Amino acid sequence: MLLAQDRRLRAAPRVQATAEALPFRSASFDLVTAGYLPKYVQLDRFACEVHRVLRPGGRLAVYDFSCPTPDAFGRLYALYLDRVLPWLGRRRDRTSPMWSTLLEFLRDVARQSGWEERIGPALRAAGFDPIRRQQALGGIVTWVWAVAT
Repeated sequence: MLLAQDRRLRAAPRVQATAEALPFRSASFDLVTAGYLPKYVQLDRFACEVHRVLRPGGRLAVYDFSCPTPDAFGRLYALYLDRVLPWLGRRRDRTSPMWSTLLEFLRDVARQSGWEERIGPALRAAGFDPIRRQQALGGIVTWVWAVAT
């Protein structure tokens, strides 16, 4: 949508890279965003690399699925992860193989990656301060905001 509205964004180069080795000059961005990424990267390397490409005072905004929280909504989310996703996978496997494997993987990675607990220390060690984390919807999503010092 943004690309369709702004000619400058349409002309921006497209780059494919790993989040742990960004092909950009140091201190070249004011903002870095990442969605559904933190559970798949080495958080210490990611944090250092993002800090490198951000200008002082630059901001990082990250979100991803996370482990269910112990509150009522978290218990509903856990029920969804542990019962509904596997059930959906078994139903879809009748018509398309591998759905149950995919949905079980998503369940396991949400429950076991632990990124939401590890990202704060990784960001702090890389030079971010302040760091704010907020789990929402029973842990379905965790948002993290940080400022490069």
